Amino acid sequence: MLVPKKTPFLKRAALSTIIIVLFGVIIYLVYTNFLSGRLEIIKPLSVKVDIKQLPAIKPQLATDFITREPYTSLRLYGSLPVTVTRLGQPNPFLPDPKFVGSQP
Repeated sequence: MLVPKKTPFLKRAALSTIIIVLFGVIIYLVYTNFLSGRLEIIKPLSVKVDIKQLPAIKPQLATDFITREPYTSLRLYGSLPVTVTRLGQPNPFLPDPKFVGSQP
Protein backbone atom coordinates (compact mmCIF):
# COMPACT_ATOMS: atom_id res chain seq x y z
CA MET A 1 0.00 0.00 0.00
CA LEU A 2 1.26 3.46 -0.83
CA VAL A 3 1.89 5.84 2.00
CA PRO A 4 1.45 9.56 1.24
CA LYS A 5 4.70 11.45 1.57
CA LYS A 6 4.68 14.30 4.05
CA THR A 7 6.01 17.62 2.90
CA PRO A 8 8.32 19.34 5.35
CA PHE A 9 7.00 22.29 7.33
CA LEU A 10 9.55 24.73 5.87
CA LYS A 11 8.58 23.81 2.32
CA ARG A 12 4.87 24.25 3.06
CA ALA A 13 5.50 27.58 4.78
CA ALA A 14 7.63 28.83 1.89
CA LEU A 15 5.06 27.80 -0.74
CA SER A 16 2.22 29.36 1.29
CA THR A 17 4.17 32.61 1.63
CA ILE A 18 4.92 32.71 -2.11
CA ILE A 19 1.25 32.10 -3.00
CA ILE A 20 0.04 34.80 -0.58
CA VAL A 21 2.57 37.30 -1.97
CA LEU A 22 1.56 36.47 -5.56
CA PHE A 23 -2.14 36.95 -4.75
CA GLY A 24 -1.32 40.25 -3.08
CA VAL A 25 0.61 41.46 -6.13
CA ILE A 26 -2.19 40.39 -8.48
CA ILE A 27 -4.85 42.13 -6.38
CA TYR A 28 -2.71 45.28 -6.20
CA LEU A 29 -2.17 45.34 -9.99
CA VAL A 30 -5.85 44.77 -10.76
CA TYR A 31 -6.89 47.49 -8.33
CA THR A 32 -4.40 50.10 -9.55
CA ASN A 33 -5.00 49.44 -13.27
CA PHE A 34 -8.74 48.79 -13.43
CA LEU A 35 -10.61 49.60 -10.24
CA SER A 36 -9.00 52.73 -8.76
CA GLY A 37 -10.69 55.12 -11.22
CA ARG A 38 -14.12 53.54 -10.85
CA LEU A 39 -14.29 53.51 -7.07
CA GLU A 40 -13.85 57.24 -6.60
CA ILE A 41 -16.77 59.11 -5.09
CA ILE A 42 -18.18 61.41 -7.72
CA LYS A 43 -19.84 64.62 -6.62
CA PRO A 44 -23.04 65.48 -8.46
CA LEU A 45 -22.69 68.41 -10.80
CA SER A 46 -25.23 71.18 -10.93
CA VAL A 47 -25.66 72.14 -14.55
CA LYS A 48 -28.00 74.84 -15.76
CA VAL A 49 -29.76 73.84 -18.96
CA ASP A 50 -31.51 76.25 -21.29
CA ILE A 51 -34.52 74.64 -22.96
CA LYS A 52 -35.20 76.09 -26.38
CA GLN A 53 -38.55 75.95 -28.12
CA LEU A 54 -38.24 74.57 -31.63
CA PRO A 55 -40.74 75.44 -34.34
CA ALA A 56 -43.24 72.75 -35.33
CA ILE A 57 -42.27 70.60 -38.29
CA LYS A 58 -44.53 70.97 -41.30
CA PRO A 59 -44.09 67.91 -43.49
CA GLN A 60 -44.50 68.42 -47.21
CA LEU A 61 -44.90 65.33 -49.33
CA ALA A 62 -43.52 65.72 -52.83
CA THR A 63 -45.72 63.84 -55.30
CA ASP A 64 -44.29 65.12 -58.58
CA PHE A 65 -42.03 62.05 -58.93
CA ILE A 66 -45.11 59.87 -59.59
CA THR A 67 -45.67 61.52 -62.97
CA ARG A 68 -42.10 60.77 -64.17
CA GLU A 69 -40.55 57.69 -65.77
CA PRO A 70 -40.23 54.77 -64.65
CA TYR A 71 -43.34 55.12 -62.51
CA THR A 72 -45.59 55.95 -65.49
CA SER A 73 -44.65 52.69 -67.27
CA LEU A 74 -45.52 50.33 -64.41
CA ARG A 75 -47.91 47.49 -65.27
CA LEU A 76 -50.42 45.71 -63.09
CA TYR A 77 -50.10 41.92 -63.14
CA GLY A 78 -53.05 40.18 -61.51
CA SER A 79 -56.19 41.60 -60.04
CA LEU A 80 -56.47 43.90 -57.11
CA PRO A 81 -57.72 43.79 -54.43
CA VAL A 82 -56.81 40.23 -53.55
CA THR A 83 -59.80 38.23 -52.34
CA VAL A 84 -59.46 35.49 -49.74
CA THR A 85 -60.70 32.09 -50.86
CA ARG A 86 -61.18 28.91 -48.86
CA LEU A 87 -58.08 28.27 -46.77
CA GLY A 88 -56.82 24.89 -45.65
CA GLN A 89 -58.81 21.82 -44.70
CA PRO A 90 -61.24 21.19 -41.87
CA ASN A 91 -58.82 18.57 -40.47
CA PRO A 92 -55.20 19.59 -41.12
CA PHE A 93 -53.86 16.18 -40.07
CA LEU A 94 -55.43 14.35 -43.03
CA PRO A 95 -53.39 14.17 -46.25
CA ASP A 96 -54.31 16.72 -48.92
CA PRO A 97 -56.37 15.02 -51.69
CA LYS A 98 -54.93 17.40 -54.33
CA PHE A 99 -51.55 15.67 -54.23
CA VAL A 100 -51.02 12.50 -56.26
CA GLY A 101 -50.62 9.36 -54.22
CA SER A 102 -52.19 10.71 -51.08
CA GLN A 103 -54.50 8.37 -49.21
CA PRO A 104 -57.31 9.81 -47.03
